[in-house]
Amino acid sequence: MSKTLRTAAFVIGAVALVASGVGAAAGAGLIGATAGAGAAAGATAGFLGVSAATLTAVGAIAGAASAVLSLAAGTPKGSIGGSATQFKIDKDAGLPIVIGRTYSGGNVVHRQYYGTKNSLESWVTVHSIGPVRSLGPLLINKVAVALAGTAIGGAYTGYMWLDQQLGAVPETRALAGPQGDFPGWSAAHKLSGLAADLWTLKFDEKGKIYPNGVPQRGRVVEGVYVYDPRLDSTYPGGSGACRLGNDATYVWSECPALHALTWAFGRIQNGVLVAGGGMKIGGIDIAPFVDWANVCDANGWKAGGIVYTNSDNSWDILKMIAQAGGGEVMPVGAQLSCTYTAPRVSIGTITAEDITGDVDVPGTASRRLRRNTVIPRVRLETHGWEEVPLDAIAIPAYVTVDGGSRPTELTFPLVQQVDQGAQLGLYAMWNGRELDGIVLPAKVYAIGYRPGDCLTVDIPEASLNARDVVVRNREIEGSTMGVTLTCRSETFAKHSFCLGKTGKAPPTPDLSIPDSYPVAIEYAASSGTAETANKANTATSAEDAVMLGGTYGKAEIDALVNRIRALEQQQ
Repeated sequence: MSKTLRTAAFVIGAVALVASGVGAAAGAGLIGATAGAGAAAGATAGFLGVSAATLTAVGAIAGAASAVLSLAAGTPKGSIGGSATQFKIDKDAGLPIVIGRTYSGGNVVHRQYYGTKNSLESWVTVHSIGPVRSLGPLLINKVAVALAGTAIGGAYTGYMWLDQQLGAVPETRALAGPQGDFPGWSAAHKLSGLAADLWTLKFDEKGKIYPNGVPQRGRVVEGVYVYDPRLDSTYPGGSGACRLGNDATYVWSECPALHALTWAFGRIQNGVLVAGGGMKIGGIDIAPFVDWANVCDANGWKAGGIVYTNSDNSWDILKMIAQAGGGEVMPVGAQLSCTYTAPRVSIGTITAEDITGDVDVPGTASRRLRRNTVIPRVRLETHGWEEVPLDAIAIPAYVTVDGGSRPTELTFPLVQQVDQGAQLGLYAMWNGRELDGIVLPAKVYAIGYRPGDCLTVDIPEASLNARDVVVRNREIEGSTMGVTLTCRSETFAKHSFCLGKTGKAPPTPDLSIPDSYPVAIEYAASSGTAETANKANTATSAEDAVMLGGTYGKAEIDALVNRIRALEQQQ
């Protein structure tokens, strides 16, 4: 997304509504109609004295902005700051931010040879903006080594040292090597506000300590702290000393909703915004984030990974964090708000009497969007913290309806749990099959409904018979004093199905010979399968057997593969 769209994502609501006072009026429920005492035909209606002409202009701005943001929203692109597991030198990567608990190779900011015959080499590496909760043990080739003070023990005794800091603001001292200052680095080189370490190696003349050169190194980092309104006694219903904007009171959490809220507000050090959206507290609709946090905690959903301040823009990072919690962020009125995937209870009913215009209802989800098999990609500690695809998860009933498998691969860059990836992937697939884009032009009192609210639509003329929907967007029509709600159908049964699913990680690579087809993958059989398989099994050449194609059950597939191999050997 361009810088222009990124800026719009955070402030367009304020630009469109705050200037006229409409956003504040709507938020407070102070909506009314006014007319001059002796007004003629030219008299206008408005909100708290704001003319309909002004509202029309404001509505046009907000509507256009909403359309632009809807196009730009999409699926998060994922971090483009390079592999978080690699120990790397990249001057353009920006500052890394560790979210939750994850592995960090680190970004090198200074490297120097020095000492007698340049026998020492020091690397200054930044893992995250700080403060962070902890920097785990130093991992050399993915194996933890013992640390006594700043000296590494075991096989590396006398050849390796490590100094580290958690990123306090300010830091009381600079990181130091085993011999103190060295060229380009001294006590004046503090890295306040950055979780970092200084790693020193001594040249091994016999080649026994480092037989393959500089070893791979990394840390498992418990990252930045977050603001939790539930622990803030100044927030309605909260209890505790946590305060937004005061990092010293923040708490450590892996909750995606809390990381999204804190990111929207921004990471501020010494009065300077170093990461995040930089929004004012009044520009964030905190209540939905609190509800969302409760859902994430109940589901056991966590966020974990590394993002970068320069390589990744703030809006994309916010979307990545939200995705990890099954949520979306969006401007609502003059504030940044959110919606999330969770079972909901209808809070209102829309009937034909509430409609002011044409109702638009899609007959079905487009075939391009309807998928019946999902392959989530997540980052797993069991696989060296690399991003790997989980086994495909199919819904057999949908495979039959669609006439075959229609897979899609979804990447969750900040998800590090197998079951969470499976659940979020299924939710995404289900939502893609819902009726999206139901447009309801309603009367002005529908302005109280917000994105994320569940409503019951009972308009038989539009084939909506007591159908539950979730509001996706809300537009104020100042010229007609109406509200247009854009909704998506809501299938209540999908929640128990998706949340009850567990995923299966691919096996850790080794030299064993795997089965031809993993048992966990579901193979759908269609009509005519047996006949097609028999023809394949009786084919006289490998090419003919392959060309017959078809959709097979697992037994037929194995038989077909064996037949092809046998024919290839004969040829």
